[in-house]
Amino acid sequence: MASFKCSINLSKAAYLSFDTLRGPYGPLYTMRITDLEGEKITTILLNYDIDGNGGKPGKYPDGAVEHWEEMLRKWGDRYGAVSLLE
Repeated sequence: MASFKCSINLSKAAYLSFDTLRGPYGPLYTMRITDLEGEKITTILLNYDIDGNGGKPGKYPDGAVEHWEEMLRKWGDRYGAVSLLE
């Protein structure tokens, strides 16, 4: 298993948006951090459960999608973007 570290400068972060995209194996659950102009700083994807699905994508760990939906209900708004400036 590989391990990675990622550092992101969030000084220009303005919004967090939740989005569900259509992927080749079903829905992709994302969170995007953007600046004031809407330019992406980073996109965070909910990972598939490759190991628990016979080495294949398309299935999420039990409860992962429900947790993402819970965060959307708590932090999202009807437009899908949350201001990080307030």
